[in-house]
Amino acid sequence: MTLDSETPSAVPSGLPTNPWHWLAIATVWVLAAIGALLTALLAPSSDYLSWTSIILALCVLATFGIQLATRERIGFVDRVTLSLVGAVVILAVATILLTVLP
Repeated sequence: MTLDSETPSAVPSGLPTNPWHWLAIATVWVLAAIGALLTALLAPSSDYLSWTSIILALCVLATFGIQLATRERIGFVDRVTLSLVGAVVILAVATILLTVLP
């Protein structure tokens, strides 16, 4: 079986092209940032790492919930990866800042 040039590829090109997909991805990033901010403001310094882990777990659940709600099969793994990598980077930066700053 050969693929014609008009046949869409089963492998997406990488980055999402639909603006709604970017909104779904950014929603998880915002959730991670808000969670990090609330942790910095409300949690005692001895509990920062515990709360950061809980926030990451919530981001994972939110990512799957949001991406499954889009009902879009193509690019699912890419969108989940972008959501979670962004959340991990945000939480890593927040953890470094909370550890370094008094």
